[in-house]
Amino acid sequence: RGWVAGTWSAAEASKMRVGRKYTRRITPGESNSCLMQAIALVLVLAIVVSGPAYCYYHENYTREMSIAFTEYEGKVVPLREHASPAEIEAARGNVVHVHTPRPLTPHEPLSDGFFALPAPPAAVRLRRDTEYCQWLETKTRTTREDAHGERIEEIQYYYALGWHSHRIPSVLFDQPFAHHNPQRDPAPSYTATAASASAGAFTIDRSILATSSAFVPIDFSGSGGQQALQSTFASAAAYHEGFRHIGGHWFYSAYEPSMLEGLMRAAGGYAEGSLFDWQIGDLFKQCTPGDIRVRFSVVAPGSASFIGELLRGTVSTVSMHITDREFELGLMQEGEHNVAEMLETAFQAQLYSTYWSRGLLFGWALVMSLVWVKALHDGSWGEYFAASMLLFAAVWSALTVVVWSLSPLIALVCVGSCVGFYFVSARLVARRAYDQAEAEKSE
Repeated sequence: RGWVAGTWSAAEASKMRVGRKYTRRITPGESNSCLMQAIALVLVLAIVVSGPAYCYYHENYTREMSIAFTEYEGKVVPLREHASPAEIEAARGNVVHVHTPRPLTPHEPLSDGFFALPAPPAAVRLRRDTEYCQWLETKTRTTREDAHGERIEEIQYYYALGWHSHRIPSVLFDQPFAHHNPQRDPAPSYTATAASASAGAFTIDRSILATSSAFVPIDFSGSGGQQALQSTFASAAAYHEGFRHIGGHWFYSAYEPSMLEGLMRAAGGYAEGSLFDWQIGDLFKQCTPGDIRVRFSVVAPGSASFIGELLRGTVSTVSMHITDREFELGLMQEGEHNVAEMLETAFQAQLYSTYWSRGLLFGWALVMSLVWVKALHDGSWGEYFAASMLLFAAVWSALTVVVWSLSPLIALVCVGSCVGFYFVSARLVARRAYDQAEAEKSE
């Protein structure tokens, strides 16, 4: 991306730094090195495989979920929160449904040891989200013809400073000293789940608790939040890394480079010509490279519903159930829901992921068709779009037949799409041969 390409807003552009610009002549018949060709081949093969593989995974998982939910919807045994011992014994070994109108009680309270931050008493999951202030390098590549008809390629580098959920290595940047990204990571992101929690007469296993992703940020405004916040003042995070609460949900650690690092960066900046490169974007920095900010969120439902297997034994433990098809059946959802509602909610969420994977498969088909059409001949946009639609229909219908085993109509769509894609390709090949023959005649 780049400002000249129109993909940065004016506010973003004011915070950007413009890097170096390179100009070179493109010689006729120029080709990449063998190493670059090998890397390109590996990348192309990875793209060719990844699109259908990703879609297949989601389609297959959705099918297995549908089979499991259909099979067990009428087999789930509903139990009250304080079921009698006789009801519990009769339901052991079966998939049960339990609802508790009260908060869960984890058997061991969760906490973040590095920040000395205790989670709320009812929290069954604790998540630390870490963001890093880093430079991001982008570039634009344009070609033009000079007055002599020679092709000129121009490469312009840009740098934007912002918050990212991961660290970005800067050693391969065009200007690594002027845009150095410290790789400190004292508090990486992680998620902790309670080993078990009590819900009335039942013990909910970690495998069930981990299915909930209803995270909400920890509120430090109340009396309980203030007490938890005070415990972080003497933590290892505060003492060794300088983390402090800056309001809201965020803890902040400013990066302080050593004197040796400063001298080395100055020497490197002088060598690459960026030591005295001051730009307007330097006045609008929202952070310093190497700064880190952290926030915490928890799963602490006021009431919850569960579906899982009631294990045999003396303790009434609800855990993940493994079906005959090796599908893991177990759910936790906030609030009061019956069996049908829980299964429908979980299936709709998975169905959304499946639709997303199909959209990515269509994007994959667009890329593959563009490469294919350009490789065969410089086809029209209509031929390119037709090839994309046919390729997507062929791959998706093939996956549908393999995964869902649907009616022969889908198989017919698959065969028809493959035949159509073949004819589009044959048309391009024939046109290329015709153009070559005409060129030879004119010579």
